[in-house]
Amino acid sequence: PFIAVNCGALTESLLESELFGHVRGAFTGAEAARKGLFEQANSGTLFLDEVGEVSPRMQAQLLRVLQEGGIRPVGSTRSIQIDTRVVAATNRDLAAMVAQGTFREDLLYRIMVVVIDVPPLRMRQDDVPLLVQHFLGRHGTERKRHIDIDALDALVVYDWPGNVRQLENTIARALALTPGDRITLDDLPPEISRVSHETKERPLTDLSKTPEEAIQTLAERNRDYALAILERVGGNKSRAAELLGI
Repeated sequence: PFIAVNCGALTESLLESELFGHVRGAFTGAEAARKGLFEQANSGTLFLDEVGEVSPRMQAQLLRVLQEGGIRPVGSTRSIQIDTRVVAATNRDLAAMVAQGTFREDLLYRIMVVVIDVPPLRMRQDDVPLLVQHFLGRHGTERKRHIDIDALDALVVYDWPGNVRQLENTIARALALTPGDRITLDDLPPEISRVSHETKERPLTDLSKTPEEAIQTLAERNRDYALAILERVGGNKSRAAELLGI
């Protein structure tokens, strides 16, 4: 099994019960015993998202689980042995939190056996078109939707302070507000739609050339962009056409 839990979305008591389970009568409303996520993920993987939001007391309990390989349900006196792989994710600097005393150093070293550092979306602009198509499929299931190339350009060059979640919410918003089959620049939030190539890395004009030489036609821009997408998908024309909505 693969089970995911957002640690930042639950209070400490709810997270404890969710992870470790509880016995009947452990607290008000606990009318029956319930297996925790660690036990449900036995012989599989438990994904702890936003692990940097976990309280100090819960950090101590997680450390004990990782060290001893056992859990104790809320209200129980016996321990249950488990064999669960733990994957944790956070957008916070855990090393800085250790220095501030808000995250346990011993827990940090327990969970950082293998570290995958995912750069922010603004440093992965080539990923934006692929993510856009993914979110169009996820949130536009009732009918096929496409995105205009100038709208896609604005998404590519935007800085995305909220990273992938912000991009997904932007696409979901555009789909909700767009009556037609194509998302245009006007369907994007103002802070994104006003971003253009004139102020970013790929300007329309080159000051080292004469005005006649510097102007790039819309057809040339579209061709350059199509070639970039084609290269991105390894020369697969059908996949490139699908991403470009043509």
